[in-house]
Amino acid sequence: PNHMNHIFRIIVSLAFVFGLLSQILFAQTCVTPTNVAVDSITAYSAVVSWNEVGTAFQWSVEYGPAGFAHGTGTTVLADQDNVELTDLAPNQTYNLYVRSICDADDSSAWTTVYSFQTP
Repeated sequence: PNHMNHIFRIIVSLAFVFGLLSQILFAQTCVTPTNVAVDSITAYSAVVSWNEVGTAFQWSVEYGPAGFAHGTGTTVLADQDNVELTDLAPNQTYNLYVRSICDADDSSAWTTVYSFQTP
């Protein structure tokens, strides 16, 4: 019985080490975009742009009324470093976040919140 307990401990230890190594070897490498800007703001639309500093091929923009719970906003995908947000409301403050998508299993962290107001 003691011998089996020792073998079990070795197996658990190896599984733990493998888990740590896989986190190190397969760490996310997608870089968060920088210099988020909002331009061409009208009462009903705005253009969001950012700088890509990594290898992303797509970006996700989440937006909603100021104070919305991150993860519950409207999400749009962009295939270039800008996207037009439509269906906005006049005289409203919005928050938005942007993240890079480098492949199916590798997305960057979201940017910090960015705010803008429609006229």
